Amino acid sequence: MPEQAVLLDVRTPAEFSSGAIEGAKLIPLDQLLPKIQNVFPDKNMPIIVYCRSGVRSSQAIALMTQLGYTQLFNGGGVGALALQLQKKIITSC
Repeated sequence: MPEQAVLLDVRTPAEFSSGAIEGAKLIPLDQLLPKIQNVFPDKNMPIIVYCRSGVRSSQAIALMTQLGYTQLFNGGGVGALALQLQKKIITSC
């Protein structure tokens, strides 16, 4: 996965607030289509998509591919991805 990639969390707001990778942007899967192009207008930007286990991130990647995004990476679950990237998981109070 590219080091300069941005992180996209497609879990629910409640899941995100209970622990997310530092610097990640939240767009829940059910809000992806109306919001993704405003949050990430550059369709060639490398984006690592993650969720709790990798299922929703796979669905998000399929939707984003249909919209023309070209550099998408399935990060799988939040915990394993944070370890792999050596990033902190932060919680919002």
